[in-house]
Amino acid sequence: MSQDRALTERYLEYVRTEKRLAARTVELYALDLAKLAAFASAQQLALTDVKNHGGQQPGARRARAQSAQALAQSAGGG
Repeated sequence: MSQDRALTERYLEYVRTEKRLAARTVELYALDLAKLAAFASAQQLALTDVKNHGGQQPGARRARAQSAQALAQSAGGG
């Protein structure tokens, strides 16, 4: 799966140089990508073949944050 490693390195270089993310953020991305690569390898999949099944739907995080804000306001916290 050296193709996966090359893909990961290209992505990390992209976020480091083009997106200009902080070094610690890039390190955390690298750790997460290593975990994903290990999972893919265990499933005998290439990284590009991994699909998100059952993950959060787009906007779910924002909806939770808005719900938390509404709850705090109703409790007199804001």
